[in-house]
Amino acid sequence: AAYTAVDKAEDDGKEMNHLVNVTGTEYVALGAKEVGATLVYVSTDYVFDGTLTNGEYDVNAKTNPLNEYGHAKLLGEQIVKEVIITSLEPLGYLVNMGQTLFIQCSD
Repeated sequence: AAYTAVDKAEDDGKEMNHLVNVTGTEYVALGAKEVGATLVYVSTDYVFDGTLTNGEYDVNAKTNPLNEYGHAKLLGEQIVKEVIITSLEPLGYLVNMGQTLFIQCSD
């Protein structure tokens, strides 16, 4: 699950955005670790500030979210990394409405 109402995440949806994209992600990561499950976490380009002028962002690009939604998704990424990921490798890419999204998973 994910809270994807980017505009609402700035005001009346701010609490729900955090509950789903941060707290919810933490619960899923902890549960996956507990049972030894593989976790695929799909993030967003909103974790970046949009200032890249050449090429595409890669998995090691510097993050700098400009809104609440991007900030919550970045916190979710950090939780997944802290809880269960031992290596961070893009498995592939999704193209969604012209946007390239990284797919990452735990070992």
